[in-house]
Amino acid sequence: MALKTTQVNDVRKAPAYSVAEAAHYLRMPEETLRSWVVGRIYPVFGKSKRSRSLITLDDPGRRYLSFINLVEAHVLAEVMKEILGIYLKRIEWDAQGLPIKLYPFIRDTDVPAAPVSDPRVVVMSPSVSFGRPVIAGTGIPVSSIYERYRAGDSVADLARDLRLESGAIEEAIRCEAA
Repeated sequence: MALKTTQVNDVRKAPAYSVAEAAHYLRMPEETLRSWVVGRIYPVFGKSKRSRSLITLDDPGRRYLSFINLVEAHVLAEVMKEILGIYLKRIEWDAQGLPIKLYPFIRDTDVPAAPVSDPRVVVMSPSVSFGRPVIAGTGIPVSSIYERYRAGDSVADLARDLRLESGAIEEAIRCEAA
């Protein structure tokens, strides 16, 4: 059986790596890479749909990755690891590996330093306040702090009344006002 060949002016865009081969070189699961380059099938109201690919293959037959595609997948994998790492650090897990606490991002996550520097003042746990955001270690709902603030209590008054640092009050207000 003869392979189809296509004229490629830039050798970096020439189809060269199967998904399995590229996944091996990139040290990543083959199915992850496959979903990035061809999309994945998912159910919608009893039917199946295919998601869009994250990487557009240079191969017209959509079977092989080019060197450029290989680099794109490498960069995407590293970005995903970094981003996921930041987000996963905001979760506490039980002994069985199930999530028990989430420290949501309160500050603007569009700023690169924000996710890393966002304090763990507000927490969500299904066993405290029905999973609504509270000040960590207190059980005080951020919604009640925000309501008092909107009603005219100052940050200093709230901090004194609730025996909290003013920074915690500010984080509660920031959380609820978002």
